[in-house]
Amino acid sequence: MANYRKAAGSEVVAKAGSLQDYGVGDVIAYHNDGLQYVKVDEHVENVKHGEPGFGGTIIAGSGKGRDVWGYDSQVVRVVERNS
Repeated sequence: MANYRKAAGSEVVAKAGSLQDYGVGDVIAYHNDGLQYVKVDEHVENVKHGEPGFGGTIIAGSGKGRDVWGYDSQVVRVVERNS
């Protein structure tokens, strides 16, 4: 599993250098100072520092409506697909 990174506190891994299997409109759970649920607005190869990731809006909890970004390595799971 040397080619994989694991987000702290998660059980899902992202292959290093590749995009996670989610897309625009999907709802994902990601770990960033707690678990956040985000509707994905963009999925890019270089969100920051050359790492793949996403931009989106928190859909639940105290941060609801706040725009966020994160790395693929922080994604815990895809909660709902847009298709």
